[in-house]
Amino acid sequence: MIREKAVEALVSQLRDSRSADVWQKCAGCLMVLAANSDKVKTLAGAEGAVSELVIIVKKAEANKPVLKAALGALAVLSSDERNLKKMIAEGLSEQLERSTKEKDDKIATFVSQLQERLHGEGPQ
Repeated sequence: MIREKAVEALVSQLRDSRSADVWQKCAGCLMVLAANSDKVKTLAGAEGAVSELVIIVKKAEANKPVLKAALGALAVLSSDERNLKKMIAEGLSEQLERSTKEKDDKIATFVSQLQERLHGEGPQ
């Protein structure tokens, strides 16, 4: 019950806030909550986390800490097949093209992982 409310609150904050600091913290929390729980990944997807995170990736392209947190959360959520399909539908692949030459190691790792999953290798 607590996890469900936490996921709901985090997605709500991602949706309603315009603060890059809030986006970074919420995306990071969502990534940690979902990391070892398929149930949380599914719930996050059902709550709209994928759509909100893709929007944040588009808006925060120049803000490396926010971009890193949002991509990390998407990378974790991408191991759920429904979330992966939503990422494809949301056009995440095109957005990732802009970050392929990123020098930040974490961002580069998340981009690479997401691109592999989006281009047919599926969840790992």
